[in-house]
Amino acid sequence: MITKMKKLTFLIYYKEYEAFLKRMQELGVLHVQTAQEGSVEPTSELEAKLKQTEHVKAWINRLEAMEVTDVPLASDRSAADILSHLDEMDEARRVKETELQRLHKDEAALLPWGDFDPVRVEGLSDIGYAMGFFVCPERSFNEEWVELYYATEVTREKGKVYFVTLTPVGEEVVLDAERLRLPHVSLADLRKQIREKEEGIAAIEHEMGRLAQGYVSRLRGYEDELRTSIAFDRVVLGTEQVADNRLMVLQGWIPEDKEAEVKSFLSTQEVYYEIRAARREDNAPIKLKNNAFVRMYEVLTKMYGMPDYAEFDPTPLVAPFFTLFFAFCMGDAGYGLVLIALGFFLKHKLSPSLKGIMNLVITLGAATTVFGAVLGTFFGVSLFDVDVPEWMKQFMIVGKIGDTSYDKQMLLALIIGVVHICIAMTVKAIGATVRYGFKES
Repeated sequence: MITKMKKLTFLIYYKEYEAFLKRMQELGVLHVQTAQEGSVEPTSELEAKLKQTEHVKAWINRLEAMEVTDVPLASDRSAADILSHLDEMDEARRVKETELQRLHKDEAALLPWGDFDPVRVEGLSDIGYAMGFFVCPERSFNEEWVELYYATEVTREKGKVYFVTLTPVGEEVVLDAERLRLPHVSLADLRKQIREKEEGIAAIEHEMGRLAQGYVSRLRGYEDELRTSIAFDRVVLGTEQVADNRLMVLQGWIPEDKEAEVKSFLSTQEVYYEIRAARREDNAPIKLKNNAFVRMYEVLTKMYGMPDYAEFDPTPLVAPFFTLFFAFCMGDAGYGLVLIALGFFLKHKLSPSLKGIMNLVITLGAATTVFGAVLGTFFGVSLFDVDVPEWMKQFMIVGKIGDTSYDKQMLLALIIGVVHICIAMTVKAIGATVRYGFKES
C-alpha cells in the first residue's frame, strides 16, 4: 500500500536555518522539497563531495567484483584511511603494470637473439672488437657482409634476418639494415624480473581481495553519509529566501504516522509551520509499505514505474499473479530446485542490496517446484510415466479430461486466465471510480 503523507511548510530565521535543518535530518522524517530544486549552482565544496562520492562508488564496484581470497575481515579503519590505502595499492599496481609492459617490450626485442650475457658482449672491446646487432628483410641480406664485417646470421623470423657483425673498435659499419639497441640485460634475468612484477601485482590483488568485504561495508556507509550531506547542501543552496533574505521558506513531506513525532519536535523550535494532508495535485513522494512477502515484489513495481500518490499500490496483486505466471511458464520441478539452489548460493555472494532479489528468486523457485510437481514434470521427464507413489500421481494434472480431447493443463491455464482478467477489470473499474467517479467506471 502507499503510505499516506502530510505536507509540511515552515518559515525560520536565516541564522538558525542550518542548525534547524541538521536537527530535522537527525530526526529522519522529512522528505525535503526546495522551492528552487534542480536549479542549484554547486559550490566548490559540493563539487568536491560529488567527486568523492563517485570515487567511493567506483571503489565499491571494483571491490564487489573481486573474488574474496580469504575469510572476510571487518574494517574498523576510517573511510579516509581506507580510500588512502586503496589508492596507494592501486597506484603501486599501476606502476608495476607500466614496468611490466616495458619488460615485455624488452623481452620481445631480445627473443630473436636468444639468451646471452650482455657483459660478455661488451667485454669484446677489451680485445679490440665491437659487436653490432642488425635486422633487415631477407631479400636485402648481402652475402658480402660476411666477408666485410663477419656478419653472422642468428635467426630468420617473419621474412626478416637477424644477424650480428664483428668489427674492430672504431671501424664504421655501413649496411642497408637497421641497427638495433638491445636492453642491457640477459633474457633469463629479464624473465626473472617479469615474474617478480607479475607476483607483485598478484600480491596486491590478493590483498585487495582479502580486505574487499570489510572495506565495502565501511565504504557503503561512507557513501551514504556523503549522499546525505550532498542532499543537505542542495537543500540549503536551493531554499527560497523572503523578507529581505531574513526568512527561509521550506516545504517537505512526512509519513502520516510520523506527524505526532514531528509536531512534538517543532513545538520546541522557534519556527512557524503548517501541516496538512497531501492532495492529488501535490505530487507527493511515494513510499510503499507492505508485508515481507509482498515487499519482495516491489522491485517489479519500481521496474514498470511507481504509481501516483492518488493511485493504489499494485504490488499486492502483482505478487500472487506474477508468482503463478512464472511458475506456470517454467512448469518444471527440476528447474525450480535449480532456482532455489542458485538463489541461496548467490545470496551469500552478492551485495546486501541484491539479497532481496535472491529471496524473490528462491520464492519463485519454490513456486515452480510445486507447480512443476503438479504438472508432473521434472527436468523434462514426465513423473506420471515413471515409478512414483500413486498418491503423488493423484495430485498431478496431466492428460485429457475423461474421453474428450481437452487437455487438463490447457483448461487450468484458461481458468487462471479468466480469473486473472476478471480481477484485472474489477481493479480497473475501482481505480476509475476513485479517480474519475462512478460514471467513468
